[in-house]
Amino acid sequence: MYNPIPFIEEAQGLLIRVHLSGSNFKIMGYLAKSDDYINLKVINASEYYEDTKTAYIGDIFIKCSSVLYVEIVGPYDKNITIPLVKYRTAYL
Repeated sequence: MYNPIPFIEEAQGLLIRVHLSGSNFKIMGYLAKSDDYINLKVINASEYYEDTKTAYIGDIFIKCSSVLYVEIVGPYDKNITIPLVKYRTAYL
């Protein structure tokens, strides 16, 4: 069975496209942080519907159950500041 955690860790700081489950929506932005459950913090994010940009979102937190798959689409942009803040996800 494939373990996606090393791939997600490798993608931190890179431009990614997150395909959302149950829809044709995609989120593209820079992966700032992730956890072992594949909850994602994406910064400078934009929303796409069927490859057409529909909105600029900014910073967004994507819950793991909303992620269908993640792909790396570009390298790190030196003009983007990735915050190096550690956080924990709390589940109630």
